[in-house]
Amino acid sequence: MLVLYRPERQAEALQVYRFAQPVLRSELSLEPCRSPRRLHRANLTSDRLLDLPVAS
Repeated sequence: MLVLYRPERQAEALQVYRFAQPVLRSELSLEPCRSPRRLHRANLTSDRLLDLPVAS
């Protein structure tokens, strides 16, 4: 998701999560762990922590 988010492909990054979540539920009876949930939430809010640091 992060690889898609950084080159401004936010919609595609969100699709990755939307696709993975039901697959995890139906095939493995699992929910996404904390890390992908945080990344998804940061993507939704365009959290600046996801941006690459700028060299000074």
